[in-house]
Amino acid sequence: MEILLMFAGVTMVWFAFLLGGLLILFVVVSHHLKMSRLPPGPTSWPVLGNALQMDSKRPYHTWSEWAAKYQDEIGRAH
Repeated sequence: MEILLMFAGVTMVWFAFLLGGLLILFVVVSHHLKMSRLPPGPTSWPVLGNALQMDSKRPYHTWSEWAAKYQDEIGRAH
């Protein structure tokens, strides 16, 4: 009986590792697919977007920098 319980514990540990690995694989693949469909631009955070990357006093400077950096790439994306 103890051997059966020990085998069940080991099986649960392997199942947990397998499930965790599949979850990580799913997250990585879905992130890659999402990023490949987006137009060129700075990487944003969920909910916050690019708010943390912007100059709060002069946001137009940040927009100008992004326009200079990504305009060629956006023009080629169409």
